[in-house]
Amino acid sequence: EVQALVKLIRELRPGAAVALHSPIGCVDSDARTPLSASLERLFSLPWNKGAGYETPGSFGSFSNDTGLGCVTLELPRESPEALSRFAEPFAKFLAAYGADGK
Repeated sequence: EVQALVKLIRELRPGAAVALHSPIGCVDSDARTPLSASLERLFSLPWNKGAGYETPGSFGSFSNDTGLGCVTLELPRESPEALSRFAEPFAKFLAAYGADGK
């Protein structure tokens, strides 16, 4: 799974990536970027710079090591049913962001 993801990233060479995680309830990135600001607005979540501790082996660490910009959308601690409210807006966001890069 990890090898396939690394291969895909190397082939596609995206300018940035969004990772989904939980349960902190924030938008996590090393710096505020247009991508992180867009996610903050869309989901009304605060921005955090990092997790506050080392995360070796994480997708964010891989992204930093390889120069791939990464924003982690940390979903809040809620039931799967409650978290489903993020699904449609996130899918629309990705479609629009992927189409124009903004």
